[in-house]
Amino acid sequence: MTTAGTSASSESKLSGVVAGHSGASEAQTDAVERSEAKSSKAKAGIAGASDETAGVLTPSESELSEAGSVIASGAPVGTSAPSEAKTSEVVTTAGVLGPSDTKLSAAAGTSSHVRTVGVSVRFWNQDRSELEALSRSLAQLLAARTDVRLRFLPFHLPSDKVASQYVIDRLGGDHAGRVETARGVVHPQDMLAEVAGCDLLIGMRLHSLIYAASQYVPMVGISYDPKIDQFLHRLGMKAAASTASFDAGAFASEALRLLDGREQWAAEKRAAIEELKAQAQRPAQQIATFFQK
Repeated sequence: MTTAGTSASSESKLSGVVAGHSGASEAQTDAVERSEAKSSKAKAGIAGASDETAGVLTPSESELSEAGSVIASGAPVGTSAPSEAKTSEVVTTAGVLGPSDTKLSAAAGTSSHVRTVGVSVRFWNQDRSELEALSRSLAQLLAARTDVRLRFLPFHLPSDKVASQYVIDRLGGDHAGRVETARGVVHPQDMLAEVAGCDLLIGMRLHSLIYAASQYVPMVGISYDPKIDQFLHRLGMKAAASTASFDAGAFASEALRLLDGREQWAAEKRAAIEELKAQAQRPAQQIATFFQK
C-alpha cells in the first residue's frame, strides 16, 4: 500500500463528492459537506470536543499526517494538476518539494512595503453569519493599516471562489484597489507558493493553515470542525473565531498583532513545526495500520 493510498481523509472524500456533483446548487453542496463533516465527527466521537481533547488521536489524524508531510518539505509533485471542479486542498503524501524562488516572487507580486494577508474561506453557516463577521473584521484591518492588501486564496474550487466573492462584496468599494483573488491556482505547489508570499494567513480551510505553518507564516484560524482546533492545538494555538462564535473586533486585533509580530511568531512556533516535520517521517505503514484497526 502506498502512502498516498492511505490518506483516507474526510476532506479528500468530500472533495470527491463535490467534484462528482459540480452541477449541484450551493445549497446542495452545503448539505453534502455538512453531512460528511457530521459523519466524520460522529465516527470519531469528537462532536463538540473541548480544548482538553483537541490533541487526541482521531480519524482526523489522516489529515494531520498529510499536514506533517506538507510541513516537512513543501507541496506534492509528480501528480497532474486537478481540474477546477476538484480541490487543490487534496494533498497526498507522495514525494514533495518546496516552491522555487520564481514562484515565491510571483506569489508576492508586490513591493516590499505592502503587507499581503492571505484569506482562505468556505461556506458553512446557512445564514453566512461567520462570513459577515469576517468581512467586518477585514474592513477593520484595511482601515487600520493602509499598507495591507488582501489576497483571497480559494482552496476548494469552485465553491471557495464563490465564498471569497461573498466576503469581497461586503467589504465595499472603498477598498477595491487593495483586494484581489488568486486565479488559475489549481495545483498544490502553486497554492503553496501563494501562501509563502503572504505576511499573514487567515484561514478556514485546514490546508491553508497547514501551508502557512510549512512556510512559517503566522496564521489566524477560523474553526468550523474539530480538525481545525486539533491542528492549531499542535502549534500551541487556538482558533481566533469559530462559525458558532465570531467577535469581529477581537479577530481584527489578533490579525494585527500577528501581522506585526511575524518573526517572533515564527521563532516561538519553530519547535512545534519541527516536531510536526519529525512526525511526518513515520513509516506509511504505521498510518495504514491505524486506519485498519
